[in-house]
Amino acid sequence: MQADTPGFQAGALRLEAGHAFPAPDLPVAVGLAREAANVAEVHARLARDIRGLTWTVSDFAHATCLTRLVEAIGVAGRKGVRRHARDWRW
Repeated sequence: MQADTPGFQAGALRLEAGHAFPAPDLPVAVGLAREAANVAEVHARLARDIRGLTWTVSDFAHATCLTRLVEAIGVAGRKGVRRHARDWRW
């Protein structure tokens, strides 16, 4: 993954499985650019969490973990060395 600026944005995804699974929430940010839609979706889910006293939106610790994972994948790819889950420090 390379970009002029750091970060990651995802567009619409299609989920498929060999078994039934609950449908994901419908997007609330329809018609926005991907970057704006991602932010709008997180804000909408945060508002839902606050109203419902739930905790479904990822926090900073989760973001840190994913950042480390993506970096480890990049390093492994550049070095050609496989990392095993048992050796991973979350």
